[in-house]
Amino acid sequence: MRRIIRFRPGMGVLLCFLAVLAVSAAGAYLLGKTFITIISEGKHPERTKVMTGDSRPVAAREGKSHLLLDPVPVYYLQAGVYTDRGGAEAAVKPLQELGYNPYITRNAPYRIWVGVFRERKDTEQLKLALKEQGYGSFTCAVVINGENLQYGQGRELFIKEIRPVLEAYTAWLKESLAILPSGSSEAMGFGEDSARLSVLEEVYRKTQLLESEVSSNSNLMNTRFRDVHQSIGNFHGQLNIFMETKDPDGIVLLQYKLLEFMDNYLLLWQEINNISKT
Repeated sequence: MRRIIRFRPGMGVLLCFLAVLAVSAAGAYLLGKTFITIISEGKHPERTKVMTGDSRPVAAREGKSHLLLDPVPVYYLQAGVYTDRGGAEAAVKPLQELGYNPYITRNAPYRIWVGVFRERKDTEQLKLALKEQGYGSFTCAVVINGENLQYGQGRELFIKEIRPVLEAYTAWLKESLAILPSGSSEAMGFGEDSARLSVLEEVYRKTQLLESEVSSNSNLMNTRFRDVHQSIGNFHGQLNIFMETKDPDGIVLLQYKLLEFMDNYLLLWQEINNISKT
């Protein structure tokens, strides 16, 4: 006679629960044992290894490198931000009538920049002058090359080509900031440091020689490089005029040309960052 075994209500659910618990405990034991081995012996689990062409296992690479350049802090005043360029252009007219030469950034939001300095404290005199004339502003800082740029394994040649150009731009910016006066007292003797001007001229010539070294498949990238190069040329054109005329107003124009360089360089850096990620 066949004997029929009947389970009590709820016993099936209990058995399923016990089975799942047993499997989980076994899995946790094996996983824990693996990681204890990794910690104690410094070994990598097998799945984190890849095979090379000669069948030797090597640790998997992250595939990312960094472009590291000297960071250059620059300080300036911001006198307004506008969503449309027309509003920014209308806002700068009164400042221009007072003898200032504010710069409007190329891309939205359109920021109004005034003056450019090596140190934060050097902005205070200009900020006070603007306040006395009824215009508010606040000190801003940007660190050129302040963000480490990451690039993948397919971009090594591209980075190798542009690195010397960016290094030359960075050296030029440092020397350009060094010759600019920080206040009215320095402005009186501006242009008399022939040694410093000679260094700037040497760095400038290097940027000119490197102009043809960069050629990208991206039209926008090539345009960004041309814009930076042109802004350097504009600065030196204005510098030559100042050295001939010694007009104090020429310093304001030099600051404007340097702000133009900063804006173009930041746009170039942004485009390099975009391409490097692809």
